[in-house]
Amino acid sequence: MIEMVKRSQMAHFLNTTPGNGTKTWSRFAVGHESFSTSYNAETETTQYIHEDSGTTYLKNYAPTVDTTQIAHKGDPIFDFVDDLSFKLAVGSDSVTEYLEVRTYNATSMTAIPARLFKVSIAISSEGDAATDPLQREYTLNFQGDPVFGTFNIDTMTFTQTA
Repeated sequence: MIEMVKRSQMAHFLNTTPGNGTKTWSRFAVGHESFSTSYNAETETTQYIHEDSGTTYLKNYAPTVDTTQIAHKGDPIFDFVDDLSFKLAVGSDSVTEYLEVRTYNATSMTAIPARLFKVSIAISSEGDAATDPLQREYTLNFQGDPVFGTFNIDTMTFTQTA
């Protein structure tokens, strides 16, 4: 049976307490009207002298998420990114973890397929027109390979799989 997957069935979380030992998984929700991963595939094409057409190979991905968030003081993700923006955080001070959770593939809410990524957060801009709410644009820059596992929505914990 074919079933449409709703956007709300793909959840995204940010560790808003990096370096504390205990992870606080805060969900991207309030203030985000759109949230999409750009995979930024890098390819290379080779064409041998006996061929009329080349062959393109996929070399790697360099994923990013460019997002705009409408400011909501008290939202853990807004507050976390606001602090990064205020401090002009760079290097390891701008790094945390990002979790992508695909609830549409879950057979149980205690073991949802998930991918964990290390990310740096780069602030692009903030502001807007005088009559509009404050908005902040920023990018999650993925670092390295993902860790695969499951996420328990009840306990808000990620468990790595083999």
